[in-house]
Amino acid sequence: MPFNLLADPWLEVRRLSGKKDYISPCGLTDQFATDPVMALDFPRVDWNAAVSEFLIGLTFLAFPFLKREAGAWAEYFETPPTSAQLQEKWCPFLPSLNLDGEVPLAFQDFDPLEAQLPKPVSSLLIEAPGENTEKNNTDLFVKRGGVTALCQPYAAAALITLQTYAPSGGAGHRTSLRGGGPLTTLIAPLRLGQKMTRLWDKVWANIPYLENHDEKDLAAIQAQIFPWLQPTILSNKGVSISSDGRPLALAFFACPRRIRLVFTEGECSLTGQKGLGSVDKGR
Repeated sequence: MPFNLLADPWLEVRRLSGKKDYISPCGLTDQFATDPVMALDFPRVDWNAAVSEFLIGLTFLAFPFLKREAGAWAEYFETPPTSAQLQEKWCPFLPSLNLDGEVPLAFQDFDPLEAQLPKPVSSLLIEAPGENTEKNNTDLFVKRGGVTALCQPYAAAALITLQTYAPSGGAGHRTSLRGGGPLTTLIAPLRLGQKMTRLWDKVWANIPYLENHDEKDLAAIQAQIFPWLQPTILSNKGVSISSDGRPLALAFFACPRRIRLVFTEGECSLTGQKGLGSVDKGR
């Protein structure tokens, strides 16, 4: 079965008790009253930040509130939806969020990239030196390599992070909507009597409001929200893309980099704008 970003328990989290756990996005509110999920617990801070934004985007797809529906928003903050309710809300988006298997693939290029040369999987990391840096042997402070394989959850986190925070990298390497670096301000509300923000509360506090009803049925316009569902738009052909007429949700799923992960048993290849790498299929 394909590895799915909605269905599979790939999110590495820490609960209130200190217990480390692995959940799917539907598990965000699991054990909310007894041992809630407090934070993502991936081994890199930039992965935690980018995956938090990914969860905010997913939650926005499930609950696209209008501005005047603030009362309904407050009800879900006070009493979060159950895992079953989240699963039901996200069900229409399941086929669009496979990480491997048949195209289309989440956060990956729609078009074939077989002709591209291989790249190491370490190039998924946003601090990885560029091709010219490696060619000129000037990677003095951040060395090339270092990561030779990634499990599927870590590959997903690294891919989402690169697409969300992609730095400038020369011709053909586009900068992310966040301005080229892992810097985003998120609201982290505290409930009365609590000393730490729960992950659900942070996610819920940061979903945007819609101005009108035009985008309310977001499941019906998935091809406008997920760039990987349609042929790649190439900026080198003079095509200009603006926010006019595009759904707000696109800001959470934009793909400035052309990448393809090619999985095999034990290892995987990563096809990119100009290359491949390796990812371990096991946890």
